[in-house]
Amino acid sequence: MMADVAYQYDLLEDFTSGVEPGRLHSEVGESDISSAGFLHVSTKWLGDPAREKCLVWFDGTLSTEDQSTLDDIVSAHVATPLLFERFESDADQQETTSADWQTKINMQTIDLPIGDYIVYGEAVFGGTDADTEYEGRIVFCGNEVARVRHLADTDGAASSIHAERKIQQMAGVRTVQIQWRRVSGSGSAIVESAYAWVREQ
Repeated sequence: MMADVAYQYDLLEDFTSGVEPGRLHSEVGESDISSAGFLHVSTKWLGDPAREKCLVWFDGTLSTEDQSTLDDIVSAHVATPLLFERFESDADQQETTSADWQTKINMQTIDLPIGDYIVYGEAVFGGTDADTEYEGRIVFCGNEVARVRHLADTDGAASSIHAERKIQQMAGVRTVQIQWRRVSGSGSAIVESAYAWVREQ
């Protein structure tokens, strides 16, 4: 098996304004380089700006053409943070009598470069009849992070739920779901509004 190969660049000589690893990761990953698989970007801090290095890692040796493409990407790179944000909302009231989880929001991110992100979800739930017991929850990447369970009452009061998670060194495609269901009773479980977002810290 071929060893991973790092292409090394000087921060002062090869970059016009420094390096932003998250943005460079996206720029290389979205390029036409195909002679080897792109792995990640790393930096080597040596205490002297004239000696700082940026390493772009691949699972093999690049062709001459692809190395020229990588050189061009580095030369054109602008060191501004890649501020990713994905937001979804749904304000339409929906009802269900099912005991199975129903999905109000099913948000999926792009293939995120490794970084620090904030994940947030919020929703308002209720029931149509006083004997209706309902549940709502927020699910992040298949894991439940918050849940509310209440019995509806005659004055129509609703229950809200929200959850925020700060996650370091996260990468890949991520999902945020907001779901609800009826637990018991004769009426319907309601989700009145919901929204979710994922953004870079």
